[in-house]
Amino acid sequence: MRAIRRFLGLTCAVLLAQVFLTWGLGLASASASTMQCSSSPIPSGYVVTGISTTISCGTAPNNTYYLSPAASGVAMCSAATPVPSGYVAKGVVNTTGCGPSYGNGNTYYLTVPQNGTAMCSVASPVPSGYVATGITNTTGCGPSVSPGNTYIIRQPVSGTAMCNQASSPPPGWVITGSANTTGCGPSASGGNTSWIKP
Repeated sequence: MRAIRRFLGLTCAVLLAQVFLTWGLGLASASASTMQCSSSPIPSGYVVTGISTTISCGTAPNNTYYLSPAASGVAMCSAATPVPSGYVAKGVVNTTGCGPSYGNGNTYYLTVPQNGTAMCSVASPVPSGYVATGITNTTGCGPSVSPGNTYIIRQPVSGTAMCNQASSPPPGWVITGSANTTGCGPSASGGNTSWIKP
């Protein structure tokens, strides 16, 4: 009888340990996504990925932000935070989780730029160290605009053909020629394309 009681006691102890361990892991998992009132400053390295209205943050609509670390593939709410340094938007849409809809989309999908990236021009300028080598309109970057809602970007090398309606030569680089080309959007006075070199 004593052995049975000891067995039952050990079993209960193991089950309780598992419950507390699961509870603790659940708390750790939940803390990976942060909620705060919209009046609070957003920590560096984070973007807003959800907007809602909660009583704990007052009576104003859309008073609560849900934050996640900025990373490639993250869908960030465009009304709450700008595209962080080191990223561009590869898609622009309206989603229910980011509050009211906007003409240029309330949600941006982030990506780390690299040669050949197609970035949405309405979301952020061409990042430092890159130039636009193509301009077009795509459905993934929202409504069509002039000269285009999508820029194809790359790090320049000597002889790169740069779309000068979207980019300027990097510091220390010079223009060696200009013309109008089909890949850089509408024609412009003086040419929509410039060839550059360091």
